[in-house]
Amino acid sequence: MSKTEQFFSLLYQLNRNYGQGVSTFGACSTDGCKQSGRGSGRCADCCEREIAVLINDGDVAFQIRDYTRKASEAIGEAVFKLENNN
Repeated sequence: MSKTEQFFSLLYQLNRNYGQGVSTFGACSTDGCKQSGRGSGRCADCCEREIAVLINDGDVAFQIRDYTRKASEAIGEAVFKLENNN
């Protein structure tokens, strides 16, 4: 898998942790991690850390995680408004 493919795989896994709707969280799939990930997948902490290593930039990895979370929250608000006729 190329580095670009690895990046997009990690981005997908990160995004799963901020999904909409009912979900279950379980033990992170990364060995030794004590956090929880959606569907027992990789947690957001591990995704951010692996992105930072992959791109060699912790600040950008943090921004990616922060913006992913914020985008998910905004999408959730929009869906709420649509479903409640606002």
